[in-house]
Amino acid sequence: MTKQTHSLYNGEIQIDFYPSNHWYKIGKDFIPSVSSIVWQYDKSKPLMIRAEKLSRDYLLKLKPEERTNEECIIATKQHQIAKDEAASAGSIVHDWCLNWSKWVKQDIPEDTKVANWVIWFLEFVNKHNVKILESETLVYSKQYNYVGTFDGVAMIDWKKYLIDYKTSKWFYPFEQWMQLVWYKTAREEERGERLDWMAIIHLDKELWEFSFYDLTEYAPNLFRCFSSFVEIRHVKKLLDPDFKKYEPNTITARDTTTIR
Repeated sequence: MTKQTHSLYNGEIQIDFYPSNHWYKIGKDFIPSVSSIVWQYDKSKPLMIRAEKLSRDYLLKLKPEERTNEECIIATKQHQIAKDEAASAGSIVHDWCLNWSKWVKQDIPEDTKVANWVIWFLEFVNKHNVKILESETLVYSKQYNYVGTFDGVAMIDWKKYLIDYKTSKWFYPFEQWMQLVWYKTAREEERGERLDWMAIIHLDKELWEFSFYDLTEYAPNLFRCFSSFVEIRHVKKLLDPDFKKYEPNTITARDTTTIR
C-alpha cells in the first residue's frame, strides 16, 4: 500500500498518509481526520429524499407494462448513477483548481459544463487578485489529536485566506465550515501564525453555479461545535468495547403480560 510521509512541527511529528484509503497514521496509530469527525453529523434525510425522487422519476417515465422487476431494480440505483456522474465531473473541477494552485500548466477541459466553471473560476481569480501562497497543506493538532488536508492559502482582495474547494449538490455550511475552522486551528497550533480569514469556493454540481463563501465571522461558534464532536468521538471510542459485551435483557412470555 503506497503512502506519503509528511514531517510536521519541525520534524517532531511524522504522519503517513495512505491516499487510496484516505488513512492517516502516526507510527502504528490511526489518527482521525477532520472530515471523519465532522461527518458524524447526520445528513441522511435530504439524501434519502433525493434517492426517492430519482427512483420515482425513472419509473414514471416508463409505461406501466415496462415497469418490470428488472426496471424496478434499476430505478433503485438511479441515485448512485447520478452520484457517480456528478462525482466524476466534480473531481475534474477540483483537480483542475488544485493543479492551478500548484502552478501546473493545463488546458481548459473539453466538457462544456466543466469548462464554463473553470472559466468562471479564472474570472474570479482575476477580479479579486487571487494569489496562491500554499497548496494542499496537511495539518495535525497535537492538542486534539486530529489530522486533515485543506486545499490552500491564498491572498484574495489583499486578505490572507485559508480556502477549500467544494464540489457538491448541496452546500453544507455547518459541516464544511467547521472543517475549515479546525484546519485553521491546527495550522496555527503548529506554526504560531494567525490566519484571520477563511472561505469556501463552491461548485453546485447540479446547477453548475459558482459561489464564494466567507465564513470568518462564524469561527468562534464553529470551534465550539467541533470541540464537542471531538469529545463525542473520544467517549464513544472508550465505551464501544464495553457496549459490545452487553447482551439484550431477556423477558419471558409470562413477564410481558405485566408490561403496559
